[in-house]
Amino acid sequence: MLNSQPLNREPLNRILLWIAASGDREPEAAACLPERLSAEESGHLIEAAVREGLAGLLYQRLRACGRLPMLAAPSRRRLESIYYLTLQTNLTFFCVLKEIAGQGVPFVLMQGAALLAETYPDPGLRPLGDIDLWVLPDNQERLFTTLVRLGFGETSLSPGVFRRGDVLVDTHAQLDWAERIRASRFIFAADLDTVYRACRRVAWDGLDLLCLGKYDQVVYLTVHAIKHNLERLIWLADIQRLVAGWQIADWEELRRRARQLGQERVVAVLAYLRQALFGMRPPAAACVGLNLSALGRYLLRMRKRGPLPKWSSLTLLSTGNCFRRLEFAFETMFPRPEVLRQVFADRSDRSDRRLYGLRLRQLLGMIKT
Repeated sequence: MLNSQPLNREPLNRILLWIAASGDREPEAAACLPERLSAEESGHLIEAAVREGLAGLLYQRLRACGRLPMLAAPSRRRLESIYYLTLQTNLTFFCVLKEIAGQGVPFVLMQGAALLAETYPDPGLRPLGDIDLWVLPDNQERLFTTLVRLGFGETSLSPGVFRRGDVLVDTHAQLDWAERIRASRFIFAADLDTVYRACRRVAWDGLDLLCLGKYDQVVYLTVHAIKHNLERLIWLADIQRLVAGWQIADWEELRRRARQLGQERVVAVLAYLRQALFGMRPPAAACVGLNLSALGRYLLRMRKRGPLPKWSSLTLLSTGNCFRRLEFAFETMFPRPEVLRQVFADRSDRSDRRLYGLRLRQLLGMIKT
């Protein structure tokens, strides 16, 4: 019987953090890369990169610094295949986006698709799961009608999410996800029109797209990542690309805008994450007086080992006075039955009572871990 040693995942985690932090800079930090990974280590690295959404960036950075041969041949071929499959999939998504944009319904392109349109130079670098569109309430019905006319059907479990074949379009009438978790309306202080007026025009392949303002985008993406427990490093890689070249004035403007939006704390979260995970920090003047609790700092350091606990957003996001915080906490833990049916999609036929029983067991499991 072979005596196998447990896999040391620490070097693999360091590689993924380097990939998330490196952006488009020359890979001067490539010293963190080993000369060679075993077949097992190579396989685990690729699996982790896929899970974190970093496979395309891993392929690009290893190729740029001539270090692809450090991977075992099967993993190297798999990584290349994943890159080209991501490229093909994303081009399909953008063909659909052109169809939708051609119908003349105003919308704001959000999240991954917006980043691919403006920030990433290669559509194979970042995976897309859907196209996120923010549409003001007055235009929501027009957009729904347009999507149906283009052959999309609204999914039964997720209102506002439309599917045509393998392409999903996720529409939002509220910037704060309040359609699904009503207490999320406490996340942002500014009204929709204020954020909408700050949006920018972005030109992409003949399209004139509307995207969030420069600082609003960073605040929104940071809040989104926290709300989803920092589950994927690609979300931090996205933000790192946006802020990598910022000067003191940019950080000060981010703080001012975050304060207007009611989420000044996210600047401290972002600063601490960049320092704890990537060894970077913004200018001290931009973060003076912004302090995180000991629990908040501990939670963010945990991201080196994986996603944060499901309750972490209750600590890291600002949601107003104590009554609003309680409402947000309660609805986050025990959302409406229709939302729970999305969480437990494979058991959506259960009664409301059984769904809440499943949720309670899930939450108790989180406490144990």
